[in-house]
Amino acid sequence: MRRDRCPGWLERSVQATAVVTGLAVVLAAGGAPGRGSRGGSVVGPDVIVRESRGWLQGLDGKQLFAKHCTSCHGVEGRGDGVAGRAMKPPPPDIANPVFLATVTDDSIATVVRDGVRGMKPLGKVLTRAQIQVIVGHLRALGQARGE
Repeated sequence: MRRDRCPGWLERSVQATAVVTGLAVVLAAGGAPGRGSRGGSVVGPDVIVRESRGWLQGLDGKQLFAKHCTSCHGVEGRGDGVAGRAMKPPPPDIANPVFLATVTDDSIATVVRDGVRGMKPLGKVLTRAQIQVIVGHLRALGQARGE
């Protein structure tokens, strides 16, 4: 066993604890994904699992999104970042729940990896795991908006 990694059983145990804790938060906040008691959105278990996996791997979706995406897409993914304001056409609102309902995680990951018009590809800068964590963060942004 390598000394720089924890044993698999320990990693699975920590991951399970994180997921159970996250689910408890979901249930306490509103009982299920959707509208919470205060009218806000409750993050679903799928997002909690993705975010937990990233956290366990030492990845932070919010940090990665801030470093690689916010200059164009803005902090909330609305396409209102500093560099995005100068772009013609402007970057899309990628955290729009309606948009997110129409695309798969794989399609978002492909765009992040390969880029699209006006967007640089990040596949040589980010690992597959980092891209997946960004996708999870983007889904969390959309669920938090719950429009």
